[in-house]
Amino acid sequence: MSDAPAGRGVSRRPETTEDDAEPVDAGRETDGLNGITLRPGPRRTDNVEMLVIEAEMVAEGHEPDNPAQPLGTATADEFAERIEDTDLQPAWLRPWEEGE
Repeated sequence: MSDAPAGRGVSRRPETTEDDAEPVDAGRETDGLNGITLRPGPRRTDNVEMLVIEAEMVAEGHEPDNPAQPLGTATADEFAERIEDTDLQPAWLRPWEEGE
């Protein structure tokens, strides 16, 4: 027997009820914590070089899961200047999804 006072040091799980067995929405990624989603939110950056690299990756056929978006209009403007004379498209616009 334990030297712990009655009711202490012993953990009991509550009995399972029908409410505990609610189905999780299909298509939602959860870790079982009552619907807390694990999907990442939008990535934002002021790093123009990162935006250019992601645009180059898309031009090579890659489809990034969560491409970065410009943090502000100054970043977007600088990015637009960098790709002005190229065939690159912003990755955050997901050009590979056009026509789907």
